Amino acid sequence: MALQEPSSSKRKREKSESETTENKVQRSKFVLDVTEKLYLDKNTADFYFICGPDRVVVPAHKCILAKGSDVFYAMIYGGKLEENENSNDKTINENDIELKNDKIKIELTESPEALKDFLQFFYKDKVKLNVEHITEVMGLSHKYLMNECLDMCGKFWSENLTIEDFCWAYHWAIHYNFDKLKIFCERKISMCTKSVFETESFLTSEFVVLKHILELESISCNEISVLKACLEWAHNACRKRKLDGSKTENLLTCLEDSLYKIRFGSIDHFDFIAIIDKYPGLIANLEDYESVHRLLSGNFSKPGKFNPSPRSQKIFKWNDQQILYGSIPLNDNPKKDLTSHLIILSSNRPVLFGGFYCARISSNQQLLFNLSSQSFQTQKFQTLVKQSRRIEIQSIEVIISEESTKESRNIHSQSHLLSSNSETFFDIRSTPIIIHPNYKYSIELKTYSNNLYHFAYNISSNMKLNEKITIRTDKEEGKPAYTFISSFVFNPL
Repeated sequence: MALQEPSSSKRKREKSESETTENKVQRSKFVLDVTEKLYLDKNTADFYFICGPDRVVVPAHKCILAKGSDVFYAMIYGGKLEENENSNDKTINENDIELKNDKIKIELTESPEALKDFLQFFYKDKVKLNVEHITEVMGLSHKYLMNECLDMCGKFWSENLTIEDFCWAYHWAIHYNFDKLKIFCERKISMCTKSVFETESFLTSEFVVLKHILELESISCNEISVLKACLEWAHNACRKRKLDGSKTENLLTCLEDSLYKIRFGSIDHFDFIAIIDKYPGLIANLEDYESVHRLLSGNFSKPGKFNPSPRSQKIFKWNDQQILYGSIPLNDNPKKDLTSHLIILSSNRPVLFGGFYCARISSNQQLLFNLSSQSFQTQKFQTLVKQSRRIEIQSIEVIISEESTKESRNIHSQSHLLSSNSETFFDIRSTPIIIHPNYKYSIELKTYSNNLYHFAYNISSNMKLNEKITIRTDKEEGKPAYTFISSFVFNPL
């Protein structure tokens, strides 16, 4: 009976053979270098684009374009790329070879700079796109059915968009039916709705963008703000059409049927009256007016043409697995009677705010001083701890406000008790607050008992949560420079 090869030896031999095989197959940098050298090479080109009104010539290569796009293949060789792939398996002879110098040129309305960006997809391993030309590159990718390139454009846009650009990008996502970018923009618009309404890209956007925004089921502002934004958009549309924006009928002409997408059931009756006083005849049709009146009164049984469903403002849920902590620098000395004070919070990027920690309190300053200096082993400190076993509390009220360029409003209020036993967590994770980059948020803390010491933290500071997110805290002018808030918790968005 033949001896069987030990399994360990067999595994070693198979691994050695595998490594030998893998070593024979290597990525050729030479091929990449050659292809990149062909990019915009006029000496070897046999395909030319004539771009823009200045008729700038941009060179390319038929074979590379044809292998990258079915549209180019059909244009150059006829038929579809996949239909002709099998022809590569056939042996050709000398009679099949045609010697001819047939160069092709086509005319494009796109700029030569945009076309050059687009042609990178065919020639380069690493593509460098430009914000100025991205819409044209996206259009060329769509025109020549290059979905992978569209995805790359969408990824580039999502990494480089600012609030100012959301509606602009949303327009092109709708225009090219590019779902990935469309979903990304809708998420961002839902997250920063009020900030988006204040941008030039929203006010100057096409009607299709307004219509799609009004169809969103989740937004981060109240419905009266949505209605006001629609009317601001209509004023700008009147200016573009050279209509008198002071006349309500002209505003309605620009808005078309979009008012039916306003959720009037979520608008306060007095806010609606103020709008009607400013824009008489806004709801001119008697049947529509009756429907709106029922919705304002809380009767959703006969909404008519209007949408009775309220929008959701709970766009994002808190995730304890993604917590980012921001800590404020500790001052050396505990402070007594830290009276009511205010912290101004701002962020360079959208984040979800889930709460903050307040430091422990004590009527014994020396105890807090030793805790802050971590002098835990001294006999004097141990005596202080024994003397302070009685838990002391302090009542505080917290009011959080949001301030934009146009208005300020309270968005959260809650009472809490600070303890001498441990840090106190002010928890709003069940209803987290979206912190918008263009806004400021004030956290007002009101205290109701005296003769207590607090750990004191310097209000003015920068908290770097990660490589991209920085939170800034500032004090209000003329107010205390210290706070008993020690740290904040956030979720990235």
